[in-house]
Amino acid sequence: MFQEEFGITDFDLAPEGPADAENTNGVSDTTAEGGAPKDAALVASAEPLPEISVKQALDDTSLWLFGSTLQTFVDSVAATEPDVKQIGGSVKEIVYMFAQSEASILAITRVLASIFSDSLDMEDVETNAELATAGESSDELEHDLLHYILAAAADYAHMMEMTNSAQRVLQLLVQLTEAKVDVGFRWLLHSVVNAGKPVQYARYVDQYAEGTLQAALVRDLGMLQEQFPGLFYTVLPQIYAAFPDAFPGCRGIVKSVVALIDQPQVYRLAAITAIIGMTLESDAFEQVCFWQLLNAEVGGDEVRVAAKLRF
Repeated sequence: MFQEEFGITDFDLAPEGPADAENTNGVSDTTAEGGAPKDAALVASAEPLPEISVKQALDDTSLWLFGSTLQTFVDSVAATEPDVKQIGGSVKEIVYMFAQSEASILAITRVLASIFSDSLDMEDVETNAELATAGESSDELEHDLLHYILAAAADYAHMMEMTNSAQRVLQLLVQLTEAKVDVGFRWLLHSVVNAGKPVQYARYVDQYAEGTLQAALVRDLGMLQEQFPGLFYTVLPQIYAAFPDAFPGCRGIVKSVVALIDQPQVYRLAAITAIIGMTLESDAFEQVCFWQLLNAEVGGDEVRVAAKLRF
């Protein structure tokens, strides 16, 4: 189960309540019919997909339409000094062909997941975000292959209507996530921050057989905070604006917010009134004490909480 794998419990999620109204971004609520919360765990499919090797995947008869493209792609990645930009163009074409065909999602997932090994550098999304803010064009930034997969998926996921091709690429992203590829937080950034289309992320979450938007945000915001804390605090207001109903009362999100927060970051998050509240009107010293107390509380450190209360 998703929660068990990432250490997320029901206690990390918001308490039960009435169904949330649909927000202005067209993202549906995270509750089932009648107001009852959906299962908090994110489950990719009713039955776990079987494990297959890359060779078995390449031999899958549904991939005949790719010809030698997939084998050439795998060989290119394995080269001593792979040309990521050139291979990125190839991987986009593979995703396009997959979206418009009946090719096996299991086979394509196995082939694409195989390229994300320790020998393949992952993109520094924090540095790229800073360069983009400074005016650098996307073509001038150094991207990894996951960027090209997400860019290809976005070409379908942004459409007003959920076509079969859009659903297939979103299901592919879910299966890549299950294959231990860091898709979730990257797709969150790509959808909300880069494209300004939070519905793309919500549709990705909708591809899970069970689960909620809130559970997905707990996972992906937590991973973003762990890997790129500076970027996390910069983009959090945008993500809150995209999904305001998912934040209040969500212990897991608050846990990520206060994990490494310092004084300048408190003011950076001023828009998130559901979390910051009245503390911004307090003196600086009082704010630091409050956030240290909150950090101890959500971390379950009762000794630290008691000590601060006595102070």
